[in-house]
Amino acid sequence: MAMKAIYFPRNMQTILSVDTIWGEKMRKIISLFFAAAFIVVCFSACENPIIAGRKPCNQPNTAWVSQNGTITFSVDAQHHAIGEMQVGGNTVEFYLTNDTGTGIYLFAPSVLDTGVETPEAQYEFWSCSYKSKREFTATVQESTFFSAGDTITFYRVDYTEAAHDE
Repeated sequence: MAMKAIYFPRNMQTILSVDTIWGEKMRKIISLFFAAAFIVVCFSACENPIIAGRKPCNQPNTAWVSQNGTITFSVDAQHHAIGEMQVGGNTVEFYLTNDTGTGIYLFAPSVLDTGVETPEAQYEFWSCSYKSKREFTATVQESTFFSAGDTITFYRVDYTEAAHDE
């Protein structure tokens, strides 16, 4: 900020201080820029609460089924999602977990017992669009059983303890 001072030789005191218009405008612009940058940095690390509430693992005691019925999973009270899918005439069990973004990972069920999510145990990675608390669409990104780019729509159905314990 540029300051201009006018000095009088008799008392050598500043009697007038003038901010230039350019200096005041620039100070405001820089302040707004840093405020906006601060807000972006603070909120970019946080998960969107609207999307978080739509993710299956954040909806305990729910059951989900794919549109064609070949993939089912349920989420228990501890937010653990366990399911199975029919692939090539075989039944494959899996453990499902959400990431902080829009992704869903499917792992071998042993991950639930060990608590260690290793690349070797990962079956699938899907990017999801959470339309509501009752529906989401997954797009396959990395897969053992599907092709990249495949889309799978899931719907929430009635949950029963018996269905989860199977």
